[in-house]
Amino acid sequence: MGVPQGSVLGPLMFSIYTNDLSNFVKGKAECVMFADDCVLVISEESRNKLTEKLENVILLLNSYFSANNLCMN
Repeated sequence: MGVPQGSVLGPLMFSIYTNDLSNFVKGKAECVMFADDCVLVISEESRNKLTEKLENVILLLNSYFSANNLCMN
């Protein structure tokens, strides 16, 4: 909030602000971050286990975003 659009500060501030996301999902998903983009990689042996794991990670992310006043897009 408060950083001009297109500014060099945007990706830097985002990275600093969300730097702890990888620790938050550690052991449940792999977090790959670059500039102002983030991808979570989740793998599991079976489809049922993958679905369950994905639902748990989404719940974790919801609580993380709520605590940090962010919206998931």
